[in-house]
Order: sequence, then structure tokens, then C-alpha cells
Amino acid sequence: MAVHSEERPFSCEKCGKEFKSKDTLRFHQVVHTNTKNYKCTMCEETFKYAHSLTVHKRKHTGITPFTCTVCNRSYRTGTALKRHGIVHTGEKPFTCHICGASFSLNNNLKRHLRIHTGEKPFTCKECGKSFSDNNKLKSHMLIHGARKPFMCDLCGKTFLFNCRLLMHQRYVHFDRSEEADGTQRHLQTKRRNKSLVKPFSCKICLRGFCTTYSLKLHERGHSEHKEYQCGLCGKAFHNKYSFGYHQRSHAGEKPFVCDVCGKRFFHTASLKQHERIHTGEKPYKCDQCGKAFRTDGNFYRHLRIHTGEKPFECVHCQKKFHQSNQLKSHLQIHTGQKLYSCQQCGQGFSDSRQLKKHSCDGSCHGVMTTSTLG
Repeated sequence: MAVHSEERPFSCEKCGKEFKSKDTLRFHQVVHTNTKNYKCTMCEETFKYAHSLTVHKRKHTGITPFTCTVCNRSYRTGTALKRHGIVHTGEKPFTCHICGASFSLNNNLKRHLRIHTGEKPFTCKECGKSFSDNNKLKSHMLIHGARKPFMCDLCGKTFLFNCRLLMHQRYVHFDRSEEADGTQRHLQTKRRNKSLVKPFSCKICLRGFCTTYSLKLHERGHSEHKEYQCGLCGKAFHNKYSFGYHQRSHAGEKPFVCDVCGKRFFHTASLKQHERIHTGEKPYKCDQCGKAFRTDGNFYRHLRIHTGEKPFECVHCQKKFHQSNQLKSHLQIHTGQKLYSCQQCGQGFSDSRQLKKHSCDGSCHGVMTTSTLG
């Protein structure tokens, strides 16, 4: 009858916490031990609780049993689904006690608070530099030769974060044309296998795959060896898909044509991105403010407004910027070199707007005088 009463006769000797049954007490006592009896057969990671192992295995299998009733997006855990639900309600329950800013997620509030406290808990083991955010540390590690561990097995593009890889595949490789060297068939197979168990796991990034072929193709992205090399420019690639795309740039071949305006493209992804100009589609939506974007590049640049990330650093004064074009404009202070110049008279300008205002014998055409950054 203890289940229905407030009586808690079983007490933990370590912390004094009380429980209604012996079973819940035993379950609790694991907290005070370092024993991890539950081992993942796919990656050797161990866990204290069977439930933790079950949730972990979903990383390998791709199973996401918790589905949002509003947008059908699915998640590995109920907690993750609950966090996502706030996106639809617009609720921002986490408030900064210093400036009053509100956030939908507690983690975003924690990141924000570091702006006020100056705390930088993430430290680079190579040079000792510290960062307020783990993602900033990951971006910084590229300076020391770190690789982008998440590779798209359809086009070979690599990403620093798995969420960006998933978004890339969701929008770029959706409904690819049959001309793409068999990639469509490979993608259809991936879709059919999405709900299946993925027993083959990458030991580096833990991503799961349905077949050993898919795993081997993925693992090439982690290696320094690039099997396919261009005989014209020497550039090397991990797989034949990205190598095939590259060869079109030398041949001038543009097989993908816009049905609306007739413009041609090297890649189907470029065509799909272009078509959004005609359709007005903006598939990349910010969870923080609801703003939508046509391209992933613009979306990622926008996210830096919320995260405070400034990955572009001036080599002269160490000032940091959200975007590469901001850094390019800033560098003119140190170099004195103008980004834009008039082809007619050679006069230089710091930005394109000044060039457009410039008048030179009634006709003037501008060209960029420096190469673009990253």
C-alpha cells in the first residue's frame, strides 16, 4: 500500500533520499557508483542504466520514435520532442536575470549568460585559448588541422556539425535527377532504409549505416587519402560523385537547366537553389526568431546573430566578425587596398555602393579587386 501513500520507508545510506520501494532505492543507488554494466555492441560505449543504452543505440539505428504532431519532425527522446514543441508555441520561459532577454531553451540562456559573466569554460588543448561556447571551440580547432568529421556520402561535402550535415542532405539532395551518376538510386535506397536498423557504425563520429559499402564510403571522409585526383588541376576527392561534379567545371558542361528562365548549372543542387528564386520557397527557418532563408549559407550566417559566433578574425588586430565580407571590408584599414575599382578610370572604392554612385564619362563597370575569403 506504500505506493498510494506518502510513506517512504527505504532510505539511501549515501545521501539520505527516501523511496517508497526497494526497487526504486536500488535503481537510485547506481548514481553513487562508477559501475557501467550496459555496453553498446556497436561502439563499445558503456552506461549505468539500461534506458541510457536504449536511447544511445538510436544514434546508430536512426530510430526516432517521438514525433511532433504539428510538423511531423521526429526525435530520439521525449525530452528532445518537448524542447522542440516550444518552437510552435512561441513560448520563451527562460529569462536572463541581468538584461531580461528571453529564450526558448535553457541551453541558449546559459550561452547568453556567458556574455555577461565573461566565462569561457571551453579551452583549446593545443594553444590554451578559451571560448564561451563549445561550437566556437570546434570551429577554432580547424586552425590546428582538425577535420570536419561529418561527410555527406552523396556529394562528399564535409561539415563540422552533424546537424548541418542532416540539413544539407534534407534540402540539397531531395528529389535529385536521374542524371546524377546513380546518386538518385543511392538516395532512394537510403530513404527506404531510414527506418531500418543501421548495424555498421563509424568509430570516429558514431554515425550508423545500413551497409558496409555506405560505411566505407563515409569513412573515406575521415582519412587524408583522396582516391580521385583531377588530371587538369590536381585537386583530389574522396569519392567519384564529388569528383564527377568537379570535372564538369573544367568541361564547361552544365546539364541542369531551369524550366522557368533557361539558366544552366553544373550541379543539380545549384539548380534547386536557383529555382527558389522563382518559387519564393525559403526552406531554412530559424527556430529562434522564425526568419526564413533560401540558402543554407544565408541561414548559417544568420544563426551567428543568435549564438554570437564570430569566426572571421583579422590577422592584424584580432578583431572578429560574423561574416567574411565584414572582415574583407575591415582589412582595407590595414592594407589600404580597395575592394572595388572602376574599369574606366581605375578609381578604387571600399564598397560596391560607392562604386555604383561613381560616374565616369557616363559609363562605368566595377570589378572586385581582391579574392574572396573562406
